[in-house]
Amino acid sequence: MKDAAHRLAWALEVCRRAQMRPTPIREKILAFLTASRIPVSLEALMQADGIRGRCNATTAYRTLMLFQGLEVIRQVSLPNKNSYFVLNLPGESNHFLICRCCGQLVELPAAESVALLEREVAAAQGYTKLHHELQFFGICPACQKHPPGVVCAKLQPRMRRGQLKTVLEKAN
Repeated sequence: MKDAAHRLAWALEVCRRAQMRPTPIREKILAFLTASRIPVSLEALMQADGIRGRCNATTAYRTLMLFQGLEVIRQVSLPNKNSYFVLNLPGESNHFLICRCCGQLVELPAAESVALLEREVAAAQGYTKLHHELQFFGICPACQKHPPGVVCAKLQPRMRRGQLKTVLEKAN
């Protein structure tokens, strides 16, 4: 696992080789993404120090799409249908624990058995530049503290308005 400085150097080198102009905001966005080990949303990116107030969401999103096109970052799909982005450093795969209620993301340590499986799949199928994402879903300790029938910090995506009203009435 490389530190943020090595991850940033790699990302900047990929951009340099692609002849992408290194603007200050692009460098700030890359610095934020390389420092984060977990996927980040556009909203979180827009609130980061050095980025907040320096560009609008459209510029930031277009920058993310440029980085994704260069395979510097990749988009992570989560059940809440929001877009999250994470650095796409070769040899690094991501393992996360995700709360189904509040959406909290926690990085899990890489397991050698999963890395071995990735190498076996690549060899058997003839693939290169293989990566994987391992996601476990559950209810975090904070959300477990809510009494039964009380809605967690965020509504679950499949909950309809009528269900919410029923849940809130039962809680009162």
